[in-house]
Amino acid sequence: MSDPPPEFRKELLALLPQLRKYAHKMFPTVWEDLTQDVFVRAWTKWETFQPGSNMKSWLFTIMWNQWKSSARRESRMEPRDPRDFYRDNLGERNDALPVRVETATQQIYLEFEEHRAVLDRMSGVLREAAVLRDLQGYSEEEAAAIAGVPIGTIKSRLSRARARYASI
Repeated sequence: MSDPPPEFRKELLALLPQLRKYAHKMFPTVWEDLTQDVFVRAWTKWETFQPGSNMKSWLFTIMWNQWKSSARRESRMEPRDPRDFYRDNLGERNDALPVRVETATQQIYLEFEEHRAVLDRMSGVLREAAVLRDLQGYSEEEAAAIAGVPIGTIKSRLSRARARYASI
């Protein structure tokens, strides 16, 4: 396996800050490891990238696939203690949490799982549109450019994705 060509390396390194920002917003508990995994995968699989296509979209697709793979592996593991969820998202684990905080943490966890389940049930293109526009905050024009589709397509996908969310 050879190293990527200089043009590929330059574009990949230029997109790294955006990739890190996206990962940090989308996956706050695992963003550093996920970003590194995506970078390594892109570096080692550079030959699968189609020159002239949107590298940013390619990297985000790798990220989603990496995250889904790790989520599948994790779902086969033992259930997590809600206090660990509290630690991972809000600071440190506290076994002496009052019941009302533990209950609130469980509620937050359940809501998070509901949203994640809705995202997981969406097709990849709907999920991508929802994440880019509603979670990541890109404009419809930017989301269309990242996804490599016309703006009307993004608007249609957003409408369908939001309808799915409304159903929960």
